Amino acid sequence: MTTARFRRTLSTLGADDVVLAALEIRHPAITDPVRVVSHTTPITIGRHRYDALGFMLRLADDVEGRAPSAELVLDNVGRDLTQWIERAGGAAGATCRVMLVLAARRAIEWEAVLDVLHVRYDDERVTVTLGYDPLLDRDAVAVRYDPETAPGLFGAATAANGPTGGGGDVDVDPPPPPPPPSPAPGSLGPSDDQGESDHGDDGPDGPDGPEDSASPDDGGIDV
Repeated sequence: MTTARFRRTLSTLGADDVVLAALEIRHPAITDPVRVVSHTTPITIGRHRYDALGFMLRLADDVEGRAPSAELVLDNVGRDLTQWIERAGGAAGATCRVMLVLAARRAIEWEAVLDVLHVRYDDERVTVTLGYDPLLDRDAVAVRYDPETAPGLFGAATAANGPTGGGGDVDVDPPPPPPPPSPAPGSLGPSDDQGESDHGDDGPDGPDGPEDSASPDDGGIDV
């Protein structure tokens, strides 16, 4: 929450106080950050010393279809800043804390932390592109398996399970009947009930068959 004095200083021409911009650039691999302030002499903000360095900050743009980014241009005075960038491996993974302070109070009135997206430098200046990591714009998963990315996987599943969607019946051949059980050792198998009858009762010599030999009742002579 900015103070009334800060808002008045921003909106008044020829105000008694001056708004200064300060930067604190940090990198996880380096313990001592870069602390500079857009002033003619070093000042202390909080408990830290900020070296005087001229720089220009262009506020973040708002272009449709692209993440907003700001540009920071610092004077390449000496080798301290470029040596720090080289120690940080090009400053990949660094963050930049941008602060606005009143020169008289030396208290932070406004601040924002942005990611360092890109750094380039030459003999005269260091240009830093600032932005933010679009975490909410990332995909939840790296690869989504669907019929477009994995047609072979979904083709195999369709062949195994039959067509899906669209409705309709699917003709499926019934499985073949199981083979008949084998007879147990020592049994006569299915001929036990339907086999041949006793020759003495049902055969051709039985009471219902034709009589081939004479009997005492039909007048024959025993020899």
